[in-house]
Amino acid sequence: MKLNKIRELEIAKIPFDITQKCLETIDYKKWIDFVENNNFVWKENTEEGKTTIQNLSLIPESFRERVLLSLNKRTACFDFNEKKRQYRILVTFRSDFNYIGINVEEKLSVFDLEFFLKMAKHLDALLLKDGKEMVNDKMIKDLKIFSSINI
Repeated sequence: MKLNKIRELEIAKIPFDITQKCLETIDYKKWIDFVENNNFVWKENTEEGKTTIQNLSLIPESFRERVLLSLNKRTACFDFNEKKRQYRILVTFRSDFNYIGINVEEKLSVFDLEFFLKMAKHLDALLLKDGKEMVNDKMIKDLKIFSSINI
């Protein structure tokens, strides 16, 4: 697995086809607990989220419900880049598909994988790449060894 190629990860109870709904659900209350007890910011509390809420009347009605849903403790932002004025990682609770999507705007690190594996374990779930490939402790340990050799 090449870290610099990863732009998306998933957390789900079981491996699944990412074009389909996962058959097992993730506990939403545990999701909120993890986000609120770690260094995340809810999207609705970001500058972008506040602007979206202020301009809600400008959003076409056909999209408004989806926008509001994304602002209702469904998307959490992680690791703000001051220089670029954006968050490096967005994490979304996808209740419609029964998984959590992790979108990486910048390079993923071994630390990030460890952190999201911790999130997956808190949710009694798996950290997955492409919905099928499991990221586990051994893989992370191997990545750490490889990266320390290539310094």
